[in-house]
Amino acid sequence: MRKCLHLLAVSFLSCTYAQELPVVSSIGELRQIMHQGQFEARVKLDTLVKKGTYGVGALDSLSGELFVIDGEVFRSEVENNSVITRRDQSSKATLFVYSKVISWDTLEFSGISDLETALGKTGDLSTPFAFQLIGDAIVDYHVINFDPITTDLAQHKDGAYAGSFKSEPVTILGFYSKNAKGVYTHHDSNLHMHVINADKSIMGHVDDIDIKNGTFKLLTPGK
Repeated sequence: MRKCLHLLAVSFLSCTYAQELPVVSSIGELRQIMHQGQFEARVKLDTLVKKGTYGVGALDSLSGELFVIDGEVFRSEVENNSVITRRDQSSKATLFVYSKVISWDTLEFSGISDLETALGKTGDLSTPFAFQLIGDAIVDYHVINFDPITTDLAQHKDGAYAGSFKSEPVTILGFYSKNAKGVYTHHDSNLHMHVINADKSIMGHVDDIDIKNGTFKLLTPGK
């Protein structure tokens, strides 16, 4: 009987622990997009996104970027050589990584040059998770603008808009995983991040970030 009770207790604790970290899910794969040309729409976000959903991704046909924060969908596209960011719950994605997060834990830090070092201070990095970075940052970003009719996929960034935020308030939403290369992170990275400015007028995919001279809030899913 004691053995059965012990096994029951272990099983209960395991289930409880498994529920502590929200699951990270993804639709579409980078390798399918880049190597097989499968960049068609895979999901209409208003059928998936609810209150508490956080996610990033690419619009169908690689025509722009997606950013979902607490169920609110933002899309960015290049129009007349500028970035246009708008709310659009009905956006369609060819790639989308997301998680439902009910609460966030906050860590304030400064003077850390490497984001993965900061993430490591929050706990175990063996499980994929969403995070937010809020503060004044220098961030380089791009907004994809692929033309499937006239552009070779190998040159998919040629028409992209490249921009920078220069030490202004931004929110970065990202996903960390050691095992998602070629799925929702590039082959040389454990991170997929998008950035949006304070008035939500500009959003894009993070290419580079300088955090060493700033003070930031790092938010990770609450336990």
